[in-house]
Amino acid sequence: MIKEFRAEAHGDADERVRSVAAQFRKWLDKSLEDQMLKYDDAGVLALYTLITMKGGEILELGGDETSRWVVGMGAFLSECIRARFGGDYFASGDQGFGLRIDEATELYPLRWVQDQLANGIKGSILLKYQLLVESRGGDAPRLER
Repeated sequence: MIKEFRAEAHGDADERVRSVAAQFRKWLDKSLEDQMLKYDDAGVLALYTLITMKGGEILELGGDETSRWVVGMGAFLSECIRARFGGDYFASGDQGFGLRIDEATELYPLRWVQDQLANGIKGSILLKYQLLVESRGGDAPRLER
């Protein structure tokens, strides 16, 4: 599904994250009978729903396969956030990459995905996304859960 992601310090994290997000979106679109997902609020909701419904199965895959899912979902979530707020990716050690929206705001969407997989609704990417939108002065999307 997702090719392995390694953001070396000398690599272009921006290009790599976008590529992984595109791979994940293409795979997910085919799984959803070619409903083209966009990098937007609805995309965040679709990802939240996927993790909620299939999170246990993703974790059961284990090892590298679970890691590929986490990287793909994290890259897709990152692109949804970046589409709304802008920003640049950067290489980030064992997390692979982070998203810098501005000088004061760095996010690690892979951690968001891992938190929801591990903690369910308590670690919801949807809740984190809504809090991010509100913290930046926007009207948080009231997406149905």
